[in-house]
Order: sequence, then C-alpha cells, then structure tokens
Amino acid sequence: MTPLGSSDHAVIGFDLVLRERLQWDVTRPCLCYSKADYAEMRRLLSDADWPLAWDDLSVDEHWEVVKKIIHTAISDTVPLVTTQPKRKTSWLKRGTQRILQAKRRAWFTWRVSKSQTDHDAYLELRNRCNARVRRDRRSFQANLAKKLLSNPKNLYRFMSERKPTNQGACALVGPNGQYLTSLEMAETFSSAFAKQLNSNVDITVTDQNGGTTISEEEDLATTPQINPAIVLRKLQRLIPGKSPGCDDIRPSVLKQCAEALCRPLCDLFQHSMDSGTLPREWKRAILSPIFKGGDRQNAASYRPVALLPVVSKVLESIIDDHIREYFDRTNILHEAQHGFRKGRSCVTNLLSAWDDWTSCWDLNVPVHVVFLDFEKAFDTVHHDLLLHKISQAGIGEPLLSWLKDYLADRQFCTKVNRVRSSWHRSSSGVSQGSILGPLMFLIFINDLPRRLSCPTLLYADDVKIWRAIKCPEDSDRLQEDLNLLEDWAVASGMTFNLKKCKVVKLRTCRLQNASYTLCNESLSCTTSERDLGLVLTEKMDTSVNYTGDVARAYAVIHFTHRQLGALTPELFLMLYKTYVRPHLEVHNIIAPPMLRRDANLLERVQRRATKGVVGLRNKPYDERLKKLGLFTLSYRRLRGDLITAYKITNDQNHPNKGVLPLSRYRLPRGNPRRIAHQRARTRVRSHFFSLRVCRPWNSLPADVAMAPSLDAFKRRLDNHAAIQGLHPNGLSP
Repeated sequence: MTPLGSSDHAVIGFDLVLRERLQWDVTRPCLCYSKADYAEMRRLLSDADWPLAWDDLSVDEHWEVVKKIIHTAISDTVPLVTTQPKRKTSWLKRGTQRILQAKRRAWFTWRVSKSQTDHDAYLELRNRCNARVRRDRRSFQANLAKKLLSNPKNLYRFMSERKPTNQGACALVGPNGQYLTSLEMAETFSSAFAKQLNSNVDITVTDQNGGTTISEEEDLATTPQINPAIVLRKLQRLIPGKSPGCDDIRPSVLKQCAEALCRPLCDLFQHSMDSGTLPREWKRAILSPIFKGGDRQNAASYRPVALLPVVSKVLESIIDDHIREYFDRTNILHEAQHGFRKGRSCVTNLLSAWDDWTSCWDLNVPVHVVFLDFEKAFDTVHHDLLLHKISQAGIGEPLLSWLKDYLADRQFCTKVNRVRSSWHRSSSGVSQGSILGPLMFLIFINDLPRRLSCPTLLYADDVKIWRAIKCPEDSDRLQEDLNLLEDWAVASGMTFNLKKCKVVKLRTCRLQNASYTLCNESLSCTTSERDLGLVLTEKMDTSVNYTGDVARAYAVIHFTHRQLGALTPELFLMLYKTYVRPHLEVHNIIAPPMLRRDANLLERVQRRATKGVVGLRNKPYDERLKKLGLFTLSYRRLRGDLITAYKITNDQNHPNKGVLPLSRYRLPRGNPRRIAHQRARTRVRSHFFSLRVCRPWNSLPADVAMAPSLDAFKRRLDNHAAIQGLHPNGLSP
C-alpha cells in the first residue's frame, strides 16, 4: 500500500482472524449424574412393570415403554442442578479465591494511601496467596493423578480446555462475508452433509460388482445369539463418560443398572431381530462436524461423525461380534485389508509394504507405488449394492432383513454449540460413529483387491498398489490395474480424489519416465508422500519423520509446563506416556533411526522432559529414569522389536507371518524359535525390521522366547535385559 501521510514507509495491510472460545453466560438446568442415587435407581428398575409379551406391540411401541420406564427412574433418582459458567481457575479452592480478592483490595488500598502499613498488609496477603496457590496446584495434581487411573477423560478434558485451538467447528462465513449464527451454521453443515449422504448415482447391481461369493457348502450367518448374559457383559463394558444419543439415556445409567436392565433389553433386542425392524429413534443420528483439513470457514472441510443411541449400539455390538466371528471362520475378508480388524493395524500394513519395498531396493529393482484416495468414501456407499454384497458374503435371513431395515429411512441433524438443525434423510453411506458402519464398509470394498494383479494393501479406504519395474511391461500392468480400479469405482458409485492420488518412484533408472493415468487424468509424481502417518521418500530416507515428531513432542512439554509447572512423578508419567512419548515412538517398528544423530535427537526429548519433575532437575539422567521407572528410548525400540517378533512367531494367522521366516535349523540349546538369517547389501534393507530383530531375538534364552503369554514375555524380557545391562533398572515401563 502507498505510504501514509508524509511518511516514506509503505503501509502493510493484513486481516487478522482471531478464534475465540465460546463462553456460555447463561445458566441452565441439567441432571447431575455424579450425585445420582444408583442404588434406588436399580431398585426402581428391578421392580418396574416390563413388557413380558410383545405380540401385540410393535418394536417402536416396545422401545417407548422401555424408554419411559428408564426415564422415570432417572427423573426420580438424579437431582436437577443449575450450571454456572466457569470463569475462575477450576483448581483454585474457594478459600484461595477469597484471599485473592482480599489481595486485590489490599493492592488498591495501598496504591491510594501509599502508607507502609497498607503495603505490609498487601505483602502478607500476597505471600499467603502464593503459598495457597502452590498448595492448591499440588493438591489438584494429586487428585488428577488419582482420577486418571479410573477415568483418563479427566486429564484429556483438562488439557483440551487449555489448548488455544480445538478441532471443533469454527465460525462459518456466509455468502456476503458475514459470520453465521449457531443455528445458521448447523443448517449449513446439515445441507452440506445431506449432499454427501444422499448419493443419487444409478447403479445396476449384478454379480460382476456383487463382491465376494461363498460356496454353497458354507453355513450362512443368520440370527446372532442374544441372551441376558451377553447383554449384561456388553452393558458392563460401556464407558460411562460417553455422550448419549437422541434418546438421552447415558451409558453411566446403563452400566450402573446393568443387572436390572439386561433382561428387558434382551427381550427388546430379540423382538427387533424377530421382526427384522429397528425402532425409528435408533435410526436418528446427531452429527458433529469434525475438521479434516483445508479452510476452516468452509463446511466442505468437515466430516460428519454420528452420535447414536447407546442402547442401539449395544445391539450393534452383538451383531458385529456375530458377523466378524463368521468372517474369521470362513476367511471372507481379504488379507490385504488391515483396517478395522482385530490383530491388524497401521503397523501390520506398513510392515508388509516395507518388506517388499526394501527387498526390491536391496536388489536394485525400482518400485512404483501409487497411493489412492476415495472422495467421501464412507458417505457415498450405495445401500442396494452394499446389501447385495452382504448377501453374497453369506449373511442370510433374518439377519439380512434386519440389516436392510438398519440402512433404510435413516435421519440426521447437526449440532453446533448446543443448537440443532432440522432433520434430514440419508439414502447412502454408513455412519461414522456406529459399530456396524466400519464392518459394512469392509464388506463393500472387500472385492476390490481381488481384481488386481499388483500387490495391494488397504487400510479401510486408503489404498496403495505397487509393482517392481523390471521391464516396460511392468508399468503397463500397473496401468491396467489402475484402469480396473477406475472401473470398480464407477460400478460402485464412488469417485477418486485425484488431488490426493500420488505416485512415488523408488530407485532411479531409465524406466522412471513412465507416467500413469486415472479417470483420464495424469497422476502427479512426488518425491515423498505420507502413508498412514509415515513419510515415504523416493530414497527411503526415514530421517524426514523425526524433525516433526520432535517438534510436536517439545510443544507438548512446553505447554504442560506452562499450565502445570513442575509435576509430581505420578502426574508426569501419565502426561508423558499419553502426550509426549507416542510422538517419539510412532515410527519405531517400521522406520527407527538409522543414524546416531537421529537417535540422540529423540533421546534428548526424554532427557529434557524428565527434568520437569519435582526434585529431579539436577539429578543425572540414569538416576532420573530409575526414580521414574522409565527406560531409555533406545532400549524401548529394541523391546518393541522383540515384542513384535514374539507376536508374529506365536500366531499362526498373523498377517506378517512371511516377514519373519523361521530357521530350518534347530540347535540343542537356546531359542527354539530362531528366525532365519537374511543377508542385505544396502543400509535401507539391513535396518528393516526382519533383519534388525534377527540377532537379538535369536540370542534370547528359551524361557523368554517361549513365554506362555505376552505379559509374561515382557516381564521375562525386562528381567533378562536388566541382567545383561541393557537398561538402568528392572522396573516396568
């Protein structure tokens, strides 16, 4: 901009957008469940007149009777209180707050009078305030540590309340540039989500796009077993602090009164299964917009997460267990899928991929990796095609009819700042936040890897395919698989987010000029791409991951120090293990530090963090670790490798069984489950898990390697390491 007035300096103009946390200044009545008389509630529910026969009742009527009895018991036993907006520091006691007010008054009195007597009175109150604040802080930390053992949500709430930003909905901007009210934001989000959840793509359901087909000899998964014992176990495993759905029945009520509610809820669940229908209220979801990246003031930058009635999720959990047990028995789900499956994770996915990539790297063979991303995958699942794939997977009646009704006539509203939008219908998609939603998506995408010839791995909707490029024909085969993926997406009513579909070419050679297309557009080639949290570079350099990890860990350390000051050992361990150490160990199995420089960079974070504990600042590092019962990060990396090796070698169905082949030679002494030694020419391959863990695993004594359980293996391993002098103490981590 031009200079202002007679100045010779240019004027810099900018827009400053401040995100202010919403403060509630109005009081409102609410039920105080922490002061509820659960003994009386259990008595009322045990003596209630539950419907014993439901022949003359519909499922909706049956649910209304059950819900009315529960709400009546809640209203009789849970007190109604009026909430006040929190304006003071939550951990300061009332006596301390009164002294703070007296100190302020003494300050103003002295500023007016300027007398020595008033100044001495102010200094006395100031010293008392400082002592009381320190005492209250220590008391709060001690109580927080105790509460965390039973409910970690207390610590998470304390930390999230003090973060400068959160992942919730930001203020949206209207077409004229004005900021929207809470109701307008809720309606805007609902309209955006309605477009996603009402996919109008016309799909012809045929056997070609019908998914996995079982043989006629296979038993069909029909009705799950539902009895009071199963319902009781599910109710007792509920997390009390979770939010209720639109029925306003909290998990704490269901858990505290599990024995009184297990039989009537079992009857309700059985009625729902026999009739093949669900109560209409169970199909109503309250959506919360969660920021996923991009412009915070644009509704398209948020994804919907559903809040459903807890009772319906209990029945979903029973059905989910039944279907997964059937799938495990019949091996319906493809081996390439690592998402939402027991015993599989990001680590198992990356281990399989990096084992192949590093092997090709060691042989000097280029590999072209294509990362694919579906656009709004969970929200665009076509219901008719999904039901056809469910039927083809072996789900029979009456469970199939129940699942059909589960998907039909679903409704949702969006909640922003305690304000709800109007209700909308959804005709496509599976709920993110439900129990059955992830399993249904796995069924929907299960036939995708069966069509491809190239190695393929999936983590839910994240797909990557690759091929070793030994000749030009290999690039052609990879392109053919991309064409098959495009055909599958068109037949399934899904689209690719081409901006996020990338190609990474490992190793350089004369064949690197090959280009690939998807949906008639060229895929961009990049030198690095983030894969399930791990950055893959064309040179397979792992050092690029540590700079960001260390920066995030230091940010958390400084944040907790500003909020809590010096920490007690108990509270430090909880904060450190929850918020700091995961940043330092997220890549331990797949890409640990190859260079001593990177290892020292990570260890330096723990050295700095342990100095923030009361009484340990001037102690040596080894002594601090011994006082806190911590291990060095270098030993924890070795320990993590051995634990992973134990899991693989002791599970015949482990997805990474081929990564650690057992040796064919048996020695009369030592570890009977020795891993076959593999040779490597390059540093990238020699530092990979299967070669890195071979020598330390084979050197373990038999009683450690043959431990009967994982917990026993960890104890014996730590004791063995202490004897060998691998870590400074024999305490558990």
